[in-house]
Amino acid sequence: MDGFSVYLETGQPLGKVERLMDMHCAVRCAAKPTLPLPSSGLVPGWVGWVLVCVAENGGFDAAAVIYDEEELAAFTRPDDRRSRTWLLMPRDEVVRMNPAAEAVLP
Repeated sequence: MDGFSVYLETGQPLGKVERLMDMHCAVRCAAKPTLPLPSSGLVPGWVGWVLVCVAENGGFDAAAVIYDEEELAAFTRPDDRRSRTWLLMPRDEVVRMNPAAEAVLP
């Protein structure tokens, strides 16, 4: 893409994992995604679902849409010590929350 991240806002700076799960159909990933990606794509077996990484940044949580390998690499760097939670969300819900996601998602 163009080197920018797409983020989801929930109306509050903290507690995004819970808000995304309670109000936006998100579910926790069973395991942290890794590179290289399987040939079946970012979320094998979850057609129509999107990977989201919620990173805790102290005073705010950042919920980033993971739309390609470059974005996944940026959020799985070993030197990044932030706590992260990996979620899956329905694609249509992600686009509803941030229409810019439509341009980057497959």
